[in-house]
Amino acid sequence: MEIPEYPGNAPHYRTFWQPGSLTAVSFVAERGEYSTPAGLRVGDVYGIQAPVTAQDVELRTARAA
Repeated sequence: MEIPEYPGNAPHYRTFWQPGSLTAVSFVAERGEYSTPAGLRVGDVYGIQAPVTAQDVELRTARAA
């Protein structure tokens, strides 16, 4: 399930959450000269976060609204 990005990261990154493992994986969605690392391309994994709980996802969704 995709979860909203923090405003400072959008639209350069997209994050997907897997509730069964409480893991979120962020990918580069679009290049930004000062927003994404020079060595990463669109589609590359930027980061893996764990644990990411349902409460974390709810807070992130509420902040994006």
